[in-house]
Amino acid sequence: MRRTAHHLLMLTLTLFAAASCGNPQPGTIVGDMFLAEDLSRQINLAGAPVHLLPHEAALDSALARICPNRRGAAAPSRAAQEQAWRKRERILSAQARRTVTTGAQAEFALDSVPPGRYRLWADTTVGGARWTWLHPVTVRPGDTLRVALSNANSDEDPFRCRV
Repeated sequence: MRRTAHHLLMLTLTLFAAASCGNPQPGTIVGDMFLAEDLSRQINLAGAPVHLLPHEAALDSALARICPNRRGAAAPSRAAQEQAWRKRERILSAQARRTVTTGAQAEFALDSVPPGRYRLWADTTVGGARWTWLHPVTVRPGDTLRVALSNANSDEDPFRCRV
């Protein structure tokens, strides 16, 4: 009897050690997506896709190559700008590891995210104005990260233009 209890204790300790030394626990990213026009009015961006991308420097370089606002060039035409947006979407879509859609209250959740550095990519149009995010996040083992994608942290240089 005593020997069996000892074996169970050793087995439990071995399993615990293996679990803690193995792959780190995944994390979760939860958030919402909105635009705050003023203190009394907020636009929830329900139904918007939010993508999880790896945080890689090569991504910025790829976006810079399609910048429609080249140094010394005339202002880009509407057609050139639209073409750049389509290319941007293809580049980013190819990098997306996961995609979720914001719910009715503009909330989203990405669970089982391996620890690491990522970017949250989202694009939307409100009242004819484009809004975009390539928000950097770091997921730590077992953590839940809370993120708000709003006009306070929108991406002001979506093409990483070098001016």
